[in-house]
Amino acid sequence: MDRHPHGQVQTEVVDDRILVMTVDRVEKKNAFTPKISNELAAAYTRLDDDPELFVGVLTFAGDHTTAGLEMPLFFGPDAEPGPGSSKLHQCEHLAGRTG
Repeated sequence: MDRHPHGQVQTEVVDDRILVMTVDRVEKKNAFTPKISNELAAAYTRLDDDPELFVGVLTFAGDHTTAGLEMPLFFGPDAEPGPGSSKLHQCEHLAGRTG
């Protein structure tokens, strides 16, 4: 199966108690995309919600930890609002930063 061009987060439970989360986007030095951020958030939520999981280990595929954010995918003209964007807008509105 082909991997999505925006990467993925693979999860695996080891020894019934350890959730290993691997960021896999080696062709872009594991630069984060909205897709990776959302999948990583879901993995951390799983770790938090599952009482059988005691430890989470974050790893990165390939030779690089991460090159940071793929900025155009987060902030460019074609960027899609993420789950936290409405909260950010609400905070800016309450702070008087928007109309």
